[in-house]
Amino acid sequence: MLKKINISRCFVVLLMVVFAAGCASKPKLRSAYDDSVDFSQYKTYNFYSDAGPDYDSYQSLFSQYMVTAIKIEMESRGYELSDAPDRHLRSGCKF
Repeated sequence: MLKKINISRCFVVLLMVVFAAGCASKPKLRSAYDDSVDFSQYKTYNFYSDAGPDYDSYQSLFSQYMVTAIKIEMESRGYELSDAPDRHLRSGCKF
């Protein structure tokens, strides 16, 4: 009985170490940015209709989160969401 308890404890400790190691990794973020473009000339934005978050009329919880985060960031920079935007955005994620 004593050996079973020790093995169980070792398993729990090992499991905690594995989960802690998984939390240590960071996502790889990529973005396309052109330094030669004056972004101050743009005032409005929207997502591409054929490749944006509403493509195929389905939006996962993660997509909803990303769209909300992008909208908050764009509005904090002074951009407005528009049906006839100056700038189109595309978002995507690969797991």
